[in-house]
Formats: sequence, C-alpha cells, structure tokens
Amino acid sequence: MKKIIIFAAGFLLFVNLCVSAAPAANSKKTLDLTKLGTTILYAQVYNMLMEAENFNGTRIKMRGTYYENKDINEGPLFQCIIVNDIAGCCSAGFDLLKAEKSIKFPKHLTEIEVEGTFIVREEDGIMRSYLVVDKVDVV
Repeated sequence: MKKIIIFAAGFLLFVNLCVSAAPAANSKKTLDLTKLGTTILYAQVYNMLMEAENFNGTRIKMRGTYYENKDINEGPLFQCIIVNDIAGCCSAGFDLLKAEKSIKFPKHLTEIEVEGTFIVREEDGIMRSYLVVDKVDVV
C-alpha cells in the first residue's frame, strides 16, 4: 500500500511540474508541446484553456488534428486544432486565427503541426483564447 501511495504522489508531482510551467507572457521562448505524450499534451492544452491569462502572449508549437466547422446557419467558419487523451474520450484544442492572409490550412481532419502565439481577448463580454498561427505544416 505504501508503494502505491509513494508512486501516486510522485506521479502527481511529475504531472504538476509538466502542466503548470507557463513561460512568461511575451517571452521569446517557444513552449514546444510536440515533445509531450498524448495524455500530458491533452492535460497541458486543457490547463492552458482553464488558465488562459497565464499563457497570454506565449509562443506555442504543437501537433494535432485540424478541424473546421461552419455554422449551419451560414455563420462563420471555425478553424481549430484538437488533441485527444490516450483513451480518445476527451478532447481539447484552440481556435485558430491566421497571422497573415497567406497562411493556408489543409483539408478537414488533417494532422498538422502549428506554431503561433496564444492570445486571450474579450468578445461580447466573454474571454476567448486563440492560437494566432504563423506556420502550418501537414504531418
């Protein structure tokens, strides 16, 4: 029983160190999420969504599935990058904005790697977070 408790405590400490380390806003260093395993990647993206203001201005590099959805009532086209946990039961992701009009996104459900700046802004009284992408590669 003691071994299980020690293992669980060590694992929780490791996860906490991995997911709570937010670089200083507007730092020139890139938070490279491409090196994380599936579940830790999901946890980090979820953490960034829950604590968005701590990551505002952070440069991000990540891989995930490109997803687009057009509102059925001819609304705007939503473009995002989605990651799943290892079981595939939970998903999290960021809405994508283009840093330049020349940025091209691939077909729906394509695996991509993106780099850009995580931003938080208020829209209609709601705080929204986006990844402003300046580089897109198909993986």
